[in-house]
Amino acid sequence: MNASPDNAAEPRIVLFAPADRLAALQGGLEGLAAIVVTDGAEALEDGVRANLRAAGIPVLKKVSVAERAQGFDGLHVAGNAGELKAARKALPAGAMLGAGDARTRHAAMQLGEAMPDYVLLGRIATADPTDGDIAADADLVSWWAELFELPAVAVAGELADVADLAGAGADFVAVNRLAWSSDDPAATLVAVAGAIAASPARQPAEQDA
Repeated sequence: MNASPDNAAEPRIVLFAPADRLAALQGGLEGLAAIVVTDGAEALEDGVRANLRAAGIPVLKKVSVAERAQGFDGLHVAGNAGELKAARKALPAGAMLGAGDARTRHAAMQLGEAMPDYVLLGRIATADPTDGDIAADADLVSWWAELFELPAVAVAGELADVADLAGAGADFVAVNRLAWSSDDPAATLVAVAGAIAASPARQPAEQDA
């Protein structure tokens, strides 16, 4: 899961998903950079896991405290910088480590100092069905993109957020309830990918005459 500034029109989506929803997701995978399992990780089917890995999509486990993430490609730690540092020590070499949620500059910098592979800006909902995602602030994304090389994953709460976040310089767009509240999650992911590709910041620069 690497940012690809030289291929800026390529859709880059991080999908947050309960394990039991992934089996029904038959399409839309080609636009995914990674999947983060938010709930029921122990129930993730081996066949689903194998299909995702065959498609080259790393699968991470969302946690609040450090663990070894057996059977996953890494962790997304929704905890503090101390838990991130503990997770880095617990994970095997080469495993991915994501950090978030960060809704302020101070919180983002604190997480970034722990040297994860990316920082998530915004907030991903808990498993509580009454809880909701909080979209990343476009100004926060722009500030981060201007000052830091560490990739930013920006939470999109609605489809209308996607172009703004991509235009602000997000390296990845995180999708959670936006997909799972839809009647057709795969079609929603395709729409998100299209919005990223169509955002002004993702268009090829005009050639000099």
